[in-house]
Amino acid sequence: MAVAPSAGRGAPSPASSVPRVPRWALAAGLGVGGALVVALVGTGVIPLFVGSPGASVPYSTADRAATASLAPPANGSWALVGALGLDDRSAGTVAVANLTAALSSGCTATPLAGAPAAGELYLPAFAGAFSAGVAPVWLVLFEAATGGPYAVVAVLNGSAAPLVELSGGSCELEGGGVHVLPAGAVDSPPVAQNVWSAAGSSWTAVDPSLTSVLFAVAGGGTYDGISISATWAVLYAPCDPLLGGPTPATGYLAVVGLTSAAVEETLGTTVDCPA
Repeated sequence: MAVAPSAGRGAPSPASSVPRVPRWALAAGLGVGGALVVALVGTGVIPLFVGSPGASVPYSTADRAATASLAPPANGSWALVGALGLDDRSAGTVAVANLTAALSSGCTATPLAGAPAAGELYLPAFAGAFSAGVAPVWLVLFEAATGGPYAVVAVLNGSAAPLVELSGGSCELEGGGVHVLPAGAVDSPPVAQNVWSAAGSSWTAVDPSLTSVLFAVAGGGTYDGISISATWAVLYAPCDPLLGGPTPATGYLAVVGLTSAAVEETLGTTVDCPA
């Protein structure tokens, strides 16, 4: 979904002036990979598990842990598509919905070898600086090198657990194809620091309700016929975006260069929050 550009990095367009962004998409800048993971968590297709508070890690650590946790697919090998990292000032849980639910794109979710049997994901509170670029919760999406199926891995406090494999003849991941993440993506700490310096510190000073940050890196793809480039994106929100809910609230998004970590654009957007 296209979102109107801001007038400047530190002063994003107000949420009322841009189109409403669905919770599962958050913004076009998140890419199809990030949108898919949010969709799966929000609808309960992923069989999530209970974790415990612990150390926060950068994207590079989460990627290595997730990659090492996966058994090879039946054909080919797993390739990284994207990842989400969550920093939230309050702890929370994501309940498991109907595990037989399917996405509108026709994906079938099958638990991966080693998937936890418990029924919810504990989201530990984050007490560090948003500029640090580390997170206690990461969700990582992979694609088989043959073009499918897909695998989702959760990394809590640096420890990885494979969750589900997504497959099916009509599985198109919410209406669009995804691309493998290109080589050379920068790590999350410089991304977070640049966003904080360019806009985040101003956003939180003006709006103290911004208590959650979602980091997303994705290889891009297509959604509703719109091509999305590989990118980093950082969302500042007044609630945990993974929990969702019926209450619209104002959030701010920064689109960041995948290999440069340069802030390219800032957007005002709407985030769905719990009541």
